[in-house]
Order: sequence, then C-alpha cells, then structure tokens
Amino acid sequence: EQLSRILGGKVVLITGAGGTLGSEICRQASELTPARIVCLGRRAENLTAVRDELRRWAPDVDVATEVCDVRERGRLAAIFAVHCPGIVFHAAAKKEIRDAETNPADAVMVNVQGTINVVELALESNSEMLIFTSSTKAFQPVSVMGATKRLGEMIVSSAASLSGRVFFS
Repeated sequence: EQLSRILGGKVVLITGAGGTLGSEICRQASELTPARIVCLGRRAENLTAVRDELRRWAPDVDVATEVCDVRERGRLAAIFAVHCPGIVFHAAAKKEIRDAETNPADAVMVNVQGTINVVELALESNSEMLIFTSSTKAFQPVSVMGATKRLGEMIVSSAASLSGRVFFS
C-alpha cells in the first residue's frame, strides 16, 4: 500500500530494464499503477520482450522503451527530458566479476560514469526518488566490480546528502 502511494500515478524510469534484475523491477512496479514505466536498456530485443510482457501483465500501465547505454549522457539527457521521471530505479551495471576484472575500464565507465550520469540527470529533472541497486560485493570490495559498485553507492549517497532528495542504494 505504501509503495502504491509512492509509485502510483508517477513516471518510473528503470535502467537495465532488459536484464534479470531490471525486468523484475519492471514487473513489480507495474503492479503499483504508475502512470508510465520507461524501460531503458542497451538491447532492443530484451526491452521489447519486457514491454510485451508488461502489456499483458498490466494492460492499464503505459510502457515505453528506450534503447540507451547509461554511458551515453546526451542520449540519456534527451530521455530524461522527454519522460521527466519522478522515480528512477538504476539497475544498469556490469555485474559479472570476471568481465569486470578483464575489462576494468568498461566496468568503471558503466558502473561509475553511468551512475554519475543517471544521478545528475535525475537531479536536473527533479526526480523525487532514485533507488540504486547495489551489490553485496560492494561491502569491503575485493574486486573491480565490487569497487565500482561501492563508488556508485558513494555517488548516490553524496547526491542525497547534498540535494536532500530521497536517493538511496
């Protein structure tokens, strides 16, 4: 009931919506009658599958898909400007430890710069809430992936402190 009051009637943007975690957030959010769910992700085919499922699952909820990588600040800014999300779930991330260890620069760009982009644009577009999906690996990190997720937590925490907004991980 409390979540329905938070999400009900709002535009909800979910990054990483084509992934396992992001698509589950989409499913759960659709049950809480938001005005619109904006599914953002890098792979059109995954977003199409999520959109089609949500349209069957919650036919009264407007569902939009946006193909975008969170590293693409200009494209991301255009999406925030068009949809003006009130609530942002940031689930886009490099989550595979092995992948992050072999491509540390890519992990930094997605997990750190991508988070900076999403947080700054949420602030600029006056989003009232941002939820960053973190990782247990971010607690006392011992890997590149864990360290980048920890930096993401710190970025979100700092934005919350400086802005007074409800941004958390």
